[in-house]
Amino acid sequence: MDHGIKTQQQAIDFQKHIYNEAVRNKSHVAFGDGILQEIYYEKRIKLAAKYSNKESTVLDLGCGDGTIAHALSSKVRYVDAIDVSEEAIKLAQRTNNVDNIHYVCAPMENYMKDKAYDLILMYESMEHIFNPEYMLSKIYNLLKPGGKLILSTPNSRRFDIYLFRLLGYFKRKQYSYEVYEDHVREYSYGQIKRMLEAKGFRIVTTEGLFLSLKMSCKLSKKSAFLRLMAKTGNLFPRLAHHLYFVVEK
Repeated sequence: MDHGIKTQQQAIDFQKHIYNEAVRNKSHVAFGDGILQEIYYEKRIKLAAKYSNKESTVLDLGCGDGTIAHALSSKVRYVDAIDVSEEAIKLAQRTNNVDNIHYVCAPMENYMKDKAYDLILMYESMEHIFNPEYMLSKIYNLLKPGGKLILSTPNSRRFDIYLFRLLGYFKRKQYSYEVYEDHVREYSYGQIKRMLEAKGFRIVTTEGLFLSLKMSCKLSKKSAFLRLMAKTGNLFPRLAHHLYFVVEK
């Protein structure tokens, strides 16, 4: 979606405005509510727990209301949780605050630390960034040797785009299906993989999640089917609605 964003600072200001308003209007919960939200959070927490332990130091970029940081806090040494939205950080401090979580209100692009982390989480943030190559270089430098990054982002080439084109809903190369208003840009599996490898990361594993907001609204009462659909994304990550990359420095 073209927002007329030409600089990194414009992108930061745009995201700050969008998410401050979302929290004020109580519409900040990612992916809606109910079963879809539950599935997304379960996957994120499970992946983060798999690649961390009691001694792990964690950086959560784009932490939102702190749900993931809080869920992980009992399993790791500590979590530094960063978000550009002042309102989101205030909410996190009220509702998801424990002793070993340190919340910071700052653009992730500007975050500087003189220490390195065992694990960095970047869930659903890549699509909000003006300069992803710069951000990936920063993350690489913030990781300890052997440290891991878990990144998730919407897939610009998910299977239903091809399906709808095939059925004649789209013409030529037009793309307008479920592009969210707060996304600066969306990426394909291949684009993310090439960017990560170009920055020196080694791919550990890739997964996917076959779920969309429209799908969940239509099938909200069929939770077993939605969970089954979600799991099939790991079999065909290149076509999933959401991409998950686990990479190592």
